[in-house]
Amino acid sequence: MKTIDDIRIKLLFCGAGVACALALTAGPMAAATVMSTLTPDRPAEAAARPVTTERLEQAISADDKPGVLSRAHGARAALELPDGVQSKAVHVKDRGRTVEYDEVVEEDAAGRPVALTQLDARGQLLMAARFDAPAKGKAAPDRGQALKKAAAGAAAAGIGVQGPGETSEAASGGWDVVWTRVENGIRVRGDEVRVHVREDGVIGSVGQVNHPLAALPSTRLSRAQAKAMAGEQTRRWSDNAAVDFSVGDAELLWVGPNAAFDASKIGAAEQPYRLSWVVNVTPQGDAASSVRQVVLFLDAGDGSLIGGDVVE
Repeated sequence: MKTIDDIRIKLLFCGAGVACALALTAGPMAAATVMSTLTPDRPAEAAARPVTTERLEQAISADDKPGVLSRAHGARAALELPDGVQSKAVHVKDRGRTVEYDEVVEEDAAGRPVALTQLDARGQLLMAARFDAPAKGKAAPDRGQALKKAAAGAAAAGIGVQGPGETSEAASGGWDVVWTRVENGIRVRGDEVRVHVREDGVIGSVGQVNHPLAALPSTRLSRAQAKAMAGEQTRRWSDNAAVDFSVGDAELLWVGPNAAFDASKIGAAEQPYRLSWVVNVTPQGDAASSVRQVVLFLDAGDGSLIGGDVVE
């Protein structure tokens, strides 16, 4: 990992100052929590277990956590997911995603997964999926039927949704229905409820991403102030008057702090999402050959830089 002193030395010899500065300061991005739609045409193990090098599992039994298996069974029943002949439960510490949850996999007599559920520490459903093939000969649902089925499934599983949901045809067949989370009238970046309704009309998977939120700031920067602060931050990084860039529009969102521009935060515990101005900065000229866009997260209260992204 580059230090601030390393970056300053590099900047002295960098022709495209802002591009070099941003590429060097970004470092490895902190992993974000991602909920993927599971479909039966993917290998069950790959679908059930997100790719990470830091997934630690500890087997649990009904004696360890008596409520886990019963809550998982209840969630499957609510969603009409299949039961197996045996259940395997583990507590997962996924340090790559900075989350912990209990996972129950239902297996058939041959040891193949037929369904999966993930529950958080409160017993709330994070994700559930089935891995059997769609039944043949059943009439495919239309858009309205899929939306109704998805909404009923989410409600049965104890997941609240907001608004009508956005329905789109899934590449694997069937429909995906997504509800974006909105708090205080402002979208929570990446948080959603997603339900996949298969082509045979049954729910294939359901899951949610739902981060804790910090308190609203007592005062709020204007959009113009946020854009001006983003420009000032970029100029401080570049240290090169010849480097040009344009500051795009700013959007007010709930976002998660990350380590994009602060290496000391790599591996830190996930923090509550904060109300922030998300500002896109686009390098111009030579700088654009190394970095296409820089995304800055500026706290909406005090303007501090809490994270972002670099698009190369």
